[in-house]
Amino acid sequence: MKTRFDHLRRHLITTCTVIAFAVAGAVRTPTSAVEAQTMPAGAKLDPTLVEAMKSIEPGCGPITTENGLIYRKDGRLRVVVVMSNPTDIVELQRGAANIDALRSSVRLRQDRFIARLGAGDVHNVVRLDLQCAFSGFADSAAMRKIASLPEVEMIVPDYLREQFTVEGRALATSDAAEATYGFTGSGMSVAMIDGSFDYTHEWFGHGTVGSPDPSVIVGMRDLSGNAKVGDPGAVQADDEVYPEGSDDDPWHATGTSGIVRKYAPGAKLALLKVFPNAYDSVIGNAINWAVIHQYENPASPIRLINMSLGGGRYSGDCPTGVIQSAIDIAKAANIICVVATGNQGYDRMIASPGCDPDVIAVGSVFDADNAYYSPFPPRFCVEPRPKKDHRICYSNASPSLDMYAPSEEVMTALAGSGNLLTRLGGTSSASPALAGCAAQILEAKPGLIGDKSGLLDLLQRTGDQIEDNPDPSYEDRRVNVVAAITDGAAGAQIQSFVANPGAIVPGESSTLSWSCTNTLDVTVSGTPGKLPPSGTLKISPETSTVYTLTARGVAGNATATVTVLVNSPTAAMDVNPPSAIFGPVPVGDSSVPVLFTITNTGSGDLLIGTITVDGPDASDFSLDLGSVSGDRIAPSQTQSFQVVFQPESQGVKQATVTVASNAGIVHVQVYGTGTLDASAADLKGAWSSLKRKSSTLTGRLTCANGGKTPASGFTVALFMSKNARLDPSDTPVGSKAVSGLAAQGAITVKIGRVKVPAKCHYIIAVIDPTNAVPETDELNNRVISTKF
Repeated sequence: MKTRFDHLRRHLITTCTVIAFAVAGAVRTPTSAVEAQTMPAGAKLDPTLVEAMKSIEPGCGPITTENGLIYRKDGRLRVVVVMSNPTDIVELQRGAANIDALRSSVRLRQDRFIARLGAGDVHNVVRLDLQCAFSGFADSAAMRKIASLPEVEMIVPDYLREQFTVEGRALATSDAAEATYGFTGSGMSVAMIDGSFDYTHEWFGHGTVGSPDPSVIVGMRDLSGNAKVGDPGAVQADDEVYPEGSDDDPWHATGTSGIVRKYAPGAKLALLKVFPNAYDSVIGNAINWAVIHQYENPASPIRLINMSLGGGRYSGDCPTGVIQSAIDIAKAANIICVVATGNQGYDRMIASPGCDPDVIAVGSVFDADNAYYSPFPPRFCVEPRPKKDHRICYSNASPSLDMYAPSEEVMTALAGSGNLLTRLGGTSSASPALAGCAAQILEAKPGLIGDKSGLLDLLQRTGDQIEDNPDPSYEDRRVNVVAAITDGAAGAQIQSFVANPGAIVPGESSTLSWSCTNTLDVTVSGTPGKLPPSGTLKISPETSTVYTLTARGVAGNATATVTVLVNSPTAAMDVNPPSAIFGPVPVGDSSVPVLFTITNTGSGDLLIGTITVDGPDASDFSLDLGSVSGDRIAPSQTQSFQVVFQPESQGVKQATVTVASNAGIVHVQVYGTGTLDASAADLKGAWSSLKRKSSTLTGRLTCANGGKTPASGFTVALFMSKNARLDPSDTPVGSKAVSGLAAQGAITVKIGRVKVPAKCHYIIAVIDPTNAVPETDELNNRVISTKF
């Protein structure tokens, strides 16, 4: 599309001459208010401005510089006056939480400063909402006067930026992320900073003029300002971004917004118009608007900003400016900015604000072999044989480039058509493609919301390699959504799936309840639709039914079953034996299994449901069900299962085995006794001597092993107590490590100079407090002294 930038060129190059020059070197910005106050006025003027002031001529028009276009009008230049930030404002900006307080503080500081200026010092003043700065037109004398004021930190050009100008959705696996996993960017809003938008297109809900579809458009604002190029007296209407009557061609903004919708159909949009006056200050205020209105729709907060625009050329990171400080505030508000690198074909430079280290800068690759491509300005480069995943010749690159995305030329919404499509290429289409992919990824991995570094690391680590990168040290990855959302993901897990009640009579209902983790959604056999990872479902089966729950996860599915039994008048059940007593079993060992037989004593089929073991000692018994659970037993036939006793501690144990069926429920009691292992170690002790002198205590403890097995690797812990028992409030006063103690052996543990706290009259030794040594008797390990 060779004429995609004609509207901008016609707008800028009217009857004015374009003056071009370049200024080398980085701009140094003061870092504190104190430093700003001590600097001479000339040092506070950006070197590019100083050079531009030498070239100011009557009339209007852009001056082309290395870093972008500076607009001039009637002997004045469009500039941004940056004031030093008091500490309270800096803290509010870093937190980006109390937006109302930040806006009020910034406005008060701006008002006080602007009130001190002369009436003709700055024309067409535009304040920044969240930054101590304002823009306008000023001549050389006014700039030097303002720079001499102590509150001023810097005066910089207010650069005029340009618009940069599926197929690619399959290449980026965005379509598979939706079709397979259901990620559409739902719950996210993307703020589009661009030109006029035709939100009446069917891709945006077919809204009407003045009434966009709220299910798609969460907010909109015309921020292009009251200082239109060539018509400084005109004022744009707030909340009106529809192109009707606008001097801004809507094809670009409508197309970029359509690409976001194409990649992330579940995401919503905030439409922010900055063209045709896309000065740095206007773009900065658009970013501020996204922060201020981030939660305009609480269900879909603004999580991403897309900017298919920029200007200038930078071989490294951008210098500080109003866009950069606005991006910092957006970062503090957990909003990630995605920016096109530009279409000038630079191999060592990209445009601003793509060069900001806190944004994701996006270049273009072909989305398919032999993709449709038509050279366009300003690069007009030719690609004789377009190849999938090859960097396109116009796509700017530098060490600041972060990622590639598909482009050239994407079918997207055509402004003014209602439902027709058009082609959009350039990095303008790559940037919203990446923004749409990012919305899908953030939906899948909400822990990355606001984490630009984490998101970018994931994108680069899981992306596909591209070809024709101009420098091997540059980033060379193209976004792959499926690889990103499945990276490090765990398979679905079912924590619970139960039916309550598990047995009903015909006409009654039961409730299925489940809880799953790492799960996208749930389906239950015999019921329609997808269900949330945790929930309940009321069911009324006419016959006994086995329900299968399938939990779908990014890295794998999981299934579980539960049986709801509908009692049958013709089925009957007998479980034999009716109870079982296990003999004594050493702790940690297993008993001989006891076999239980289920017999169908009725005339109809017996359907076995769940078999469970419950009660205070349930963990000491285990079930070996084989295939009986869920089995159907014919009349007079049998099925069996086993119970094993595995005591975890000594003493009498009891549990209840419950067998559910369509003939009712049978409870079987099981008993067992856990015993100690007579061959284990047995640690015990006695105080052999104790002496108190003033506030210190010394003594000896005899530690013996009365068992048949050596003990090794245990400690003796010491406590001071007010009484002859060990309480949580007792004071620990040290511990002694014992490397080993033979069976029937004894050693002396020396206690040296232990400080006695006030009102303490006993010392208590606890031998092996962590139970590191298995013993026949764990109850004789405390050694309590006599009162001292």
